[in-house]
Amino acid sequence: MATMHRGKLETLRKGTNELIWFADNPADARFSVACYHKDPSLVSMARGRERWLLRASPARTATGNPRWKEIGRRHAADAWRTAIVHVLSGKGFDAEEGAVIEGSLRWVLYWPYATAESTGCRPKKTRAPWLMDAGTAGAHYDLRIREISASSVFFRSDK
Repeated sequence: MATMHRGKLETLRKGTNELIWFADNPADARFSVACYHKDPSLVSMARGRERWLLRASPARTATGNPRWKEIGRRHAADAWRTAIVHVLSGKGFDAEEGAVIEGSLRWVLYWPYATAESTGCRPKKTRAPWLMDAGTAGAHYDLRIREISASSVFFRSDK
């Protein structure tokens, strides 16, 4: 698990697999942690980690996002690799209970240049998962997996 401290990446606890978790920003009342694959050759995920750590405001569309423009322009092979980001978020965090308040778990499945035709999935917002930013290097599905009760996710070692 990692976080930013004084502008540098700081390891809070060394992991044992190919994933890296980024800790919540305690200055923000909301709660959000994200898990990325740590493969350094996967440029799209590296740029996402940088933005997460800097807490920069992301562009709302793939076509206007420098992350996807760079990948499409400079890293053509990488642009075609699929990747997933796991996100746990909520309205806040109850430190006393060690639990996320009104949390939800979602996966963001990046499928570069995917289209409705190539996937058979909806290209527009519906109640079901739909393809966002279709046809771009940033094409992805945002899949809400489930709502999480405060008692189901604990971050304390004594629970």
